[in-house]
Amino acid sequence: MSVTRGKDEIMSMSTTTRKRTPQLHQLTHTEKVDRLSRACHEVGHGIATVVTGGIVRECVMTGGPGGAGMCRYTADPKRDGEIVFAGPVAESLYLFGPHPTVDQLTEVMMTSGEHDRAALLSANEAWPMGIVSSMRTLWPVVKDLAPKLYARNEIKHSDICAALGIPMVGGGMVASLTARDAVDRLLMRCPALRPSPHPVEKWIRR
Repeated sequence: MSVTRGKDEIMSMSTTTRKRTPQLHQLTHTEKVDRLSRACHEVGHGIATVVTGGIVRECVMTGGPGGAGMCRYTADPKRDGEIVFAGPVAESLYLFGPHPTVDQLTEVMMTSGEHDRAALLSANEAWPMGIVSSMRTLWPVVKDLAPKLYARNEIKHSDICAALGIPMVGGGMVASLTARDAVDRLLMRCPALRPSPHPVEKWIRR
């Protein structure tokens, strides 16, 4: 779900939810699968944010044994649809493989992605299906980051940039996404994701 929060409210919610960290060694197999699928979901939001030129402010696992998740970011509001949809797409790729059907995507959007679906509906946006191909291209990055989020409960903007091979400058801000030929080639393979200016802070919470 994409909403704007004040700084004090954000800090309060983050502190509260982190106190409910589950004991990972006590999870059942089903809970482990659910937690990892949710980690893939939040990582999907985070990766899409960075690749489109935004900044990930917070990407965390929260809540009960299987966990819930939350991604707060600053990005161009025109790219919100792609960033929102990237989460359910990444989760669908984990659950159903590299070519999830529309029915499978719908299943995720109607369950763990219900807030994302509501955000797209409220913005009167169609599902940006080009994200499926882009996230499939970026799947190695999801596989790198999701286990870290699963285990550590949090990944940072710098973690995502490192996994993407995007150089950093001071203050944790991402350098130009065209700073290296490798990033240029990556973006050419992800036509639905392009860097964009005009950041606006958003909050995706599940």
